[in-house]
Amino acid sequence: MRLWMEQDHDHDGHLSKHSAFALALLDDSSSAPRLRDMARDRDPVVPETGSIHKCSYARGYASIFLLGLLADKEAASGLYRILEANPDTFPTPDEKRELPGSRLEVCFQYISFSVMALARIGDRHLDTRIDTAEAYRKLLRRGDIRLFVTLPGAPHISYEMNANIREAVENTLTRWGAQEAEG
Repeated sequence: MRLWMEQDHDHDGHLSKHSAFALALLDDSSSAPRLRDMARDRDPVVPETGSIHKCSYARGYASIFLLGLLADKEAASGLYRILEANPDTFPTPDEKRELPGSRLEVCFQYISFSVMALARIGDRHLDTRIDTAEAYRKLLRRGDIRLFVTLPGAPHISYEMNANIREAVENTLTRWGAQEAEG
């Protein structure tokens, strides 16, 4: 799989990127650079898994989840940039393969996966905690973002998720012995 990951001969790098996913699931950190690329590019491709799952996840935020599993310290700076990003810079969802929603819902996915990945990274790398705590506080102070999700079959009903993000941040900061979140 490492050889497949290092090769990028297919059209969109599918073999390389999906090999990185498989390696990460096997706790192989050699996949981290490829995963970081997908997270940075906010890779919008959604694998066609409809016969197995009702919905799938875009490679961009799925890669963030895997970077968290690996506790990849080098991913932290890129994840901070995601927390600071303008909601309009996130890709629109592929409604044929992802849960239907809006760009703001995709923004929530990227932000929530980043919050949790940074928590896992901070759990294993104490030297990232100060910067992560500051990035969390900046996120909570943002007034330009409303995070929400909708349920399948009811896209007209949205559920605000800002409180859930705040709770995840506060739980992480408490676990680390940091001051309470602001904002």
